Amino acid sequence: MAVFNYAGPRAPDYKKPAEVAACLNQARILAKKTHGRSAMGPVQKDDKILIVSLPDQDEYVREAVTQAFMEEGARQVDFIYEHNLSGEKPRVFSAEDGWREANTLENEPWDLSGSQFYSDINAGLWDYLTTHPEYTGVFYGLGGRYHLKFQLKEHADKFRGCWLFNNWEEFLSRAWTYPDELEIEIERKIITALGKASQVRITDPEGTNLEFSLAPEEARRWQMTAWLSGHLYLDPHQATGEECAVVPVSPEIPPIPPRINGILAGTSNHMGFMPRIEFFFENGLLKKVSDGGRYGDMIRELMDKYRDVHWPGYPQKGFFWFCDCVLCTVVKSFRHTSDLFNSHWRMPNIGERNRAGVFHMGIGSRRHGGRYMKYARKHNLPTGHIHVHSYFATYEVKINGTDYWHKIVDKGRITALDDEFLVMFAADTESGCRLGTARTADFRTFELVGFGDHPDIRNGVIFPRRFGGRYLRLDRPNRALGPGEPASGDEIVLSESSDLLDWRPLGAVMRGRARYWDERIGAGPPPVRTRSGWLLIYHGVATHFGSVSIYQAGVALLDLDDPLRLIGRSRENVLEPRTMYEAVGQVPNVVFPTGLIVDEIDADGFAVADSTVRVYYGAADTSVCLATGTVSGLLTAVEQA
Repeated sequence: MAVFNYAGPRAPDYKKPAEVAACLNQARILAKKTHGRSAMGPVQKDDKILIVSLPDQDEYVREAVTQAFMEEGARQVDFIYEHNLSGEKPRVFSAEDGWREANTLENEPWDLSGSQFYSDINAGLWDYLTTHPEYTGVFYGLGGRYHLKFQLKEHADKFRGCWLFNNWEEFLSRAWTYPDELEIEIERKIITALGKASQVRITDPEGTNLEFSLAPEEARRWQMTAWLSGHLYLDPHQATGEECAVVPVSPEIPPIPPRINGILAGTSNHMGFMPRIEFFFENGLLKKVSDGGRYGDMIRELMDKYRDVHWPGYPQKGFFWFCDCVLCTVVKSFRHTSDLFNSHWRMPNIGERNRAGVFHMGIGSRRHGGRYMKYARKHNLPTGHIHVHSYFATYEVKINGTDYWHKIVDKGRITALDDEFLVMFAADTESGCRLGTARTADFRTFELVGFGDHPDIRNGVIFPRRFGGRYLRLDRPNRALGPGEPASGDEIVLSESSDLLDWRPLGAVMRGRARYWDERIGAGPPPVRTRSGWLLIYHGVATHFGSVSIYQAGVALLDLDDPLRLIGRSRENVLEPRTMYEAVGQVPNVVFPTGLIVDEIDADGFAVADSTVRVYYGAADTSVCLATGTVSGLLTAVEQA
């Protein structure tokens, strides 16, 4: 008998708010958030926002969100309820009735319209927006963002996101305020691995054991289409089809064929819970269903009823195909319990699919091209898919050309979450400035690694990857540059370490240039890996004006394999103090770059040439500012050394 060792269960304990103030900070954060299903930002000046909610909308959440939107510049925020748009009476559902998900295929059509999935919520909302054209943004529904947007037709550009926050417990979740940048980085690491996969294996302790293989060109295509924030498509057939496309997909190019084999098992779905069920697949086709109580009985009936269906684009007859394998990545998300058995959400258990590491896998079919819907209408067929959730799955990809299996998820935990971030910082001491290093996984708590032994050094930045097992950093040793002058530095040095404590200098990468804008220099943000080399933004100080020193920024390019070799650097600066807040402050005439985000990284880990670059810099030692550019634009500024 297999033995599985898992961490003990933990669950948050949120308190029901008793006043608006208890919700206001969360609302303000969400109104600025731009990533994920729950994001409510950015708010545009004079926005008129419509929120489609449910009868149990928490009053304090409503008031807090309204205030936060108004603070961000909205002119008007209105709430309306789904039953007002549909004309139907509100209903209440329970997670005890997981079998009902099978009923959505024929008797309760699944169209991803609203939280209760009223049959005409989309038509009602479309009518409402048509007669109220003043609204500039609308929030509605629990999931399927691309479907919801599509359903609004000419009002599609008004769709801002889903609305999950009728429930106070869902609203207060720390999951929705987890830093966007960290979640994007976690998702980027997952997606990068897909482009190198030759085989995939999915197992879990409930009995799931699935496998499929990919050709190299299929893996690259999958990698390009798998990303949806918080909701990654880890089934290549699903990811490359027109229905789920997050990038333009031609209906003339068929999706990657379904070819998964094995068993999918589980005890829960979007609706709730059911007795353990097993699905048996051969090359993606559902061949047999075992157990599952009423849920299983209904699926077996549908299999028999529609056994002669041959969906366009599918290789053979069969109604049910493996067509959905989504990994959710919302860190700190949880299954709220305050209304699990008395919910206005038609699918009371749908919230648990957001949990980082939980998979929801589905059977049904996927729409690709106009032939699919024509066939369904002609033969009066139900469309869509139904689910099984997997809590503790292990999802592995075999890296093409190797025998190495990389675990994207290990027993329900996304392995990228265990990757640590290294933070290097300068600390003033009685004997001089020293560089320290700390570790963090969430940028909320930090573990001190220690301080290096150099007596006076600044501007340390660690390269974002190791070189032959060694850590490399750029730093700037301080020394007195003239009689009576404070210690500073005019060279950027490359150093190496095996333990982040003992650092050995390898040599100077670059030096300051006399009578130039960069007489004294120091590294800025950590270097960025481009196909041309390591792109470094550095600061330079012009000191030849006498009593005035001017801090500016430029760029340099270092060799990818040997960063000690300088390929080139910018002749002119790319950023200089011009505005009042850069020229006047605690230390005048300063722009000091320290942080950098590249929006797009390709499958091989290189910054995409036309990607936006966001540079965070200090202004006059008083303000934190943001400058933007592109990778290619910064590379253009580099001259050959």
